[in-house]
Amino acid sequence: NKRHIFVPLNPSCFFDGDELPPDDLLALPELHLSILLNTLRTRHASDVCYTYIGDLVVALNPFRYTIPRYQESMIAEYLAHVGAASIASASNGQLGPHPWAVAHRVYHQMMEHHRSQTIIISGESGSGKTEACKMLLHYLCLLAAKVCNAVATSGPTPTMTEDASKISARVHKSNPILEAFGNAKTARNDNSSRFGKLMEVQFDSSGALVGMR
Repeated sequence: NKRHIFVPLNPSCFFDGDELPPDDLLALPELHLSILLNTLRTRHASDVCYTYIGDLVVALNPFRYTIPRYQESMIAEYLAHVGAASIASASNGQLGPHPWAVAHRVYHQMMEHHRSQTIIISGESGSGKTEACKMLLHYLCLLAAKVCNAVATSGPTPTMTEDASKISARVHKSNPILEAFGNAKTARNDNSSRFGKLMEVQFDSSGALVGMR
């Protein structure tokens, strides 16, 4: 005995052609599984692999590194909004969802509230968790260095600024070493992490990155 559930659908909630769904799923007029999946499918087909759900970012692995909007050269557009709590608000929606935007918001919340923050990355094997972690760390290093350089003009000595930059560079370069321990090849991923990772990134009161463990 099969049972079915019929849900009335609003055709305006579905997107096709050149129309791109909103960056935030909470902006949809209706929320249920078929509309959410259609929205993510449409965005992914348009090479938009990141989508907000409020403060969360959903990532669909594009399995390629050539999408223009996600190239390293775009990171400067996000860093240009240092001091703004939200990338989406500061850029008037011009800069889309990205792990960089998450790192940006969390860093500024830490500085504003003087409290430790947590970023949780979760997903299936091969979904892009390791790459997302690398993006977050890279952005935090660059953002902290930029903040430190700005503060240096009115306080710390050039030596302090150079030390902070060196630490940021070491943190960024340490990631391939961390990836080398415990990874394995699986049917879906050539470099699958076989363990959970807990990384603690440490900052001083001025926002400079001082270490990681």
